[in-house]
Amino acid sequence: MQNLTYGMAFWIPYFGTGINRVDSYSFRSDMCPAAVLQIDVRRKDLDYEGLRRLCSQWRQSTEYYYGDYYPLVDYSTRNDTWVAWQFNWPEQGDGLVQVFRRPHSPFEAARFRLRGLDLSSQYEVVNLDVNGTKVMTGQELMEKGLPVEISEQPGSAVLRYTRRKN
Repeated sequence: MQNLTYGMAFWIPYFGTGINRVDSYSFRSDMCPAAVLQIDVRRKDLDYEGLRRLCSQWRQSTEYYYGDYYPLVDYSTRNDTWVAWQFNWPEQGDGLVQVFRRPHSPFEAARFRLRGLDLSSQYEVVNLDVNGTKVMTGQELMEKGLPVEISEQPGSAVLRYTRRKN
């Protein structure tokens, strides 16, 4: 689904899929504008608290899928790479970045140059899995890149950013 989202988001602003796995990497790989949960809720062994957290993250992310789309790495189907993309609302000054460390990637950290930001503005960046906010300038985010660490293999991160009001 990562590869489908990577390509479809260029052309089709509204698309969807079914989500039938509840681990963060798989769930986030399926996150897109329209998602249907295909989970047997009669199962006693599911991590329902984790599922609620992931569903909440998806709900917080859906509005951004209609923003400007920027892939942040070259397209690849290889399992030893990272894949990342950005959805940006320049008018609102906020957006979403989804990042995936694929199963055989030996790298635990990467930087992704964001696009469409105001160079002179400051942005608050929130990783939805980590407490706290990081403040970076648009120039830093676009020239040096957004630093992302993912220790799990495979692993994923969802980050939101908001332009600070002066």
